[in-house]
Amino acid sequence: MMTDSEIINLWGEENLIRHKNTDMVQGIDYETNYYLSNVGLPKEDVLLLNFDIELHSLAKLKGFSGFDKYIVIGVEDGRDYICLNNDLSVVLIDKQVKDEKFINSSLKKFIQCLAEYKKVQNERSYRYEHGMELESESTARELEKTLATIDNEIESSEYFWSVITEQIEFEQI
Repeated sequence: MMTDSEIINLWGEENLIRHKNTDMVQGIDYETNYYLSNVGLPKEDVLLLNFDIELHSLAKLKGFSGFDKYIVIGVEDGRDYICLNNDLSVVLIDKQVKDEKFINSSLKKFIQCLAEYKKVQNERSYRYEHGMELESESTARELEKTLATIDNEIESSEYFWSVITEQIEFEQI
């Protein structure tokens, strides 16, 4: 598992979005506040996720009145919302059906998993550029193990990270 400094170095200090006014957002604990304000989320789109937004309550958006304590931290593919839910887990909220899909059990673990994914993609890019075999199946299995070490709750989820590792295995991303 990478340290906070390693995560910051991986993305580059200037390539991270940090939210400094998180005290105004109700329900955020110390750890989540720390990761939002000191480590940050990537500026560049990663896995169709974009975090270049102002934090806001999902309940303020039309049709989401039942999502009072959900905090929007990003969007997925310009359509759906990446949120911290009541338990401060990271979830995807489908705009159409208002369905919640689990991603990670905390923001810290989400940021660590994103960093591990980026590290793997950087290595795959290097291998591709130098004419080396991608070893996609073993890379996907190793990433799965690393992600499960970071957040064992993702093993029971059939969404997001399991889809990502499958796409790596079959060289779809």
